[in-house]
Amino acid sequence: MISRASPLLVALFLLISGCSDSADPDEWGAPAEEFFAAWSDAWSGSDAYDIIRFYDADVHVGRAQDYRTLSLSASFKGTSVAGDGRAWLVDWIEAQYESRARTLHGLYLSERAAIVVVVVDEIETASAVVMAMDDDLIESYTDLRWRDAHLAGGMPDARMDWLDGLVTDDLASLPEGELVTLQVGGRAGPAVFVGDSVAVYLARVGGDCSGEYAFVLDLEEDLAAPTAMLPTADTLRRCDPDRAAADAWWNTIEVPLPIGQQVTGVIPQRDGTEISVFNGTDELEGLLTWGLSRYEDAGLVPPELVSASFAPLRVCSDLQGVVTDAGEGASDLVLCTDAYRACEPDREMCTSFASGDRLAMLHELAHAWLLQNLGAADEAAFLEVRGLDTWVDGSVAWHERGVEQAAEILAWGLMDEDVELLRIGETSCAVAAVAFRLLTGVAPMRTCG
Repeated sequence: MISRASPLLVALFLLISGCSDSADPDEWGAPAEEFFAAWSDAWSGSDAYDIIRFYDADVHVGRAQDYRTLSLSASFKGTSVAGDGRAWLVDWIEAQYESRARTLHGLYLSERAAIVVVVVDEIETASAVVMAMDDDLIESYTDLRWRDAHLAGGMPDARMDWLDGLVTDDLASLPEGELVTLQVGGRAGPAVFVGDSVAVYLARVGGDCSGEYAFVLDLEEDLAAPTAMLPTADTLRRCDPDRAAADAWWNTIEVPLPIGQQVTGVIPQRDGTEISVFNGTDELEGLLTWGLSRYEDAGLVPPELVSASFAPLRVCSDLQGVVTDAGEGASDLVLCTDAYRACEPDREMCTSFASGDRLAMLHELAHAWLLQNLGAADEAAFLEVRGLDTWVDGSVAWHERGVEQAAEILAWGLMDEDVELLRIGETSCAVAAVAFRLLTGVAPMRTCG
């Protein structure tokens, strides 16, 4: 094996050394391939939460605003287009985030790193993603673009000639070195990938341990000296079966459950059962525990939950949360928030929770409580008092549904600060107190007047 290192990447790559010629690939499992195939599939969703949260449920991703106009359109110089923004730019941005099927094309391994090559046949492009591995987790990654990823008919990038020269010089130093040709859709080109400070090329090498390798070029340090070489998973198994079969990350890594199925904690209930918390944090568990405690403080039995999930998730695009019947008198709850948004003054200190998130938690818990405690006669009585026609009907405006007004009034009565019932129309404290007592049989946790 050829040993290469530089100050910039020595911490990222530990080179694989040693080689033999005997191994049966069928005797060695392929968890690394399964993991990165699933990772590529998550990336195919083109959703920031999918690709980042594949590794960790507790991660903050800023929510992008879906504006269709640009407020600073005049700052785009060199164009005569004016008006409500740039339609071409909006279209271009949307095109970049369309769902594309990304396929795992190749996987190259070392003790502390992986290089994952994925292709998108639909738009004839590819990426080499350089991963730093920390045991069974992806610690960081850098996405490198394919050398030939320019638009068909577009002007070639002159800087590629410089990079091609580096690759050619390095290939000449390898035993029987041959650059791999990448076929993506109807386009073929050299398997060379480039980023701001790192490039990667794929080559077949002869000698004692022939096979295919990914070679890393440091574009910031010594331009003539590559820094690392990583074999394909198959080459590793064939050339170094002992290392391949060792208790390394590529043997122990597992595909994480979908983010909505990752249990991050449990909360005990009065009857001895437990609430499974999905995609939670210590802070969000605290928000849920606070909400349940408000029912006990009011003299009510808290709603029974099977699960509580925290978002943002795809289902939460226009919702603050949702509650569903889990059967046997219990409910599943989803609240659309995260610890970064819910915590006050901030995530690091988190001495309390934002008013909106406290109210939202009480509102969703109220839906669960109403499901478990109200019958048809109770619902009819509430509708009559509120002058409403329907308990729940998707064709009726949100604020005119009995179930939403009831949940809002329950949340109001259990809240630990004064809030206005603005979302259900002009409702005085005295009228809300009557409705709260009608629903629960107890007085709200506030006084009027």
